[in-house]
Amino acid sequence: MVLPAYNEGAQLVGLVREVAESGPDRHVLVVDDGSDDGCGDEVARAGLERVRVLRHQVNRGLGAGLLTGLEAVMKESGSEDLVAVLDADGTHPISLLDSMVETLRRYEVDVVISSRYRPGSEVHGLTWPRILLSVGSSWVFRLLVPIPGVRDYTCGYRLYRVAALRRARERFGQDLITDSGFTCMAEILVKLAISGARFAEVPLVLRYDRKFTQSKMKVARTVLRTLRLLVKAAIWRWFPSQRPGRLPQAR
Repeated sequence: MVLPAYNEGAQLVGLVREVAESGPDRHVLVVDDGSDDGCGDEVARAGLERVRVLRHQVNRGLGAGLLTGLEAVMKESGSEDLVAVLDADGTHPISLLDSMVETLRRYEVDVVISSRYRPGSEVHGLTWPRILLSVGSSWVFRLLVPIPGVRDYTCGYRLYRVAALRRARERFGQDLITDSGFTCMAEILVKLAISGARFAEVPLVLRYDRKFTQSKMKVARTVLRTLRLLVKAAIWRWFPSQRPGRLPQAR
């Protein structure tokens, strides 16, 4: 379970403890992305079982934190292992993970997304600009870059098969995640789809009213980066020869 973290405060220790104790077979990797509030050090000092902290010396952005965590998982895990990624701000319900694992196995998919756009989903405490950005991104992606089984392209709470991540990594190499900001969540989804991944979603109850710290998203910057990714993804869809990454070898 990978938690990219940046200045998440003293509450991060409690969240990490809850994540680690949610199952005896769950290992937690916190990626401290150059925090200056000592939250990563607090987790390390807590001495929690099955918990490890990786650090960036300076803040490099969510995309870099996510890539560091996934690279470590791909290097150390077996091909049958699963990796969950969730926000380190306390907004994602850990209890949903069991349903995500069950959905992945029942429908034999590679990625399960906790979605804000499925029956039964709820969103609490999100500002109107963020709601508009999220809903708008969902519809534009669905129109221009439709992926079967996907409605929520930007939520950070997901479950991946390690094998599917490795296929995408083999194809895209160092370009698996290039965006440093929040747009990285849509970017890796599109690249997994290009690499042949299959997707499903479960409804999410998002509790933004329980967020530990202030939002770090810069809305205007995220909109511009999302538009840029949309243009690229649409080109990749309609002109496959323009897709980045090494093409699979013929067999």
